[in-house]
Amino acid sequence: MLVRYCEADLSTHWKWHFDIPDIEEGQKSQTIEFSEGDLWNDGTLSRIEEALRLWRRLRNQKPNQTVPLYLDVESLRPEQRQPYRTMVRRLVDESGALSWQDDSMRDIVLTL
Repeated sequence: MLVRYCEADLSTHWKWHFDIPDIEEGQKSQTIEFSEGDLWNDGTLSRIEEALRLWRRLRNQKPNQTVPLYLDVESLRPEQRQPYRTMVRRLVDESGALSWQDDSMRDIVLTL
């Protein structure tokens, strides 16, 4: 995880290391841009804790166990929601490891 504190505006931003693009061969430095979505806020710590719990759970899963996934489309702008739902439907329909948990088409189950 990369965390950046800005003294000028007293803000803190963060990103998971895997969300940072790899450095190209021969490249000596890299500029990492942060967005408003990367701003550390009251919910950040609980989101990090939940992600770490899920990663541990995934790491310790036995083959053929299922992991529930929840898609929060409400956090997207209204014009982004339908294309996102369409993409997720295709992903679920075409993958052999994902399936819908129920008719709401919101909760997905991943079979490991």
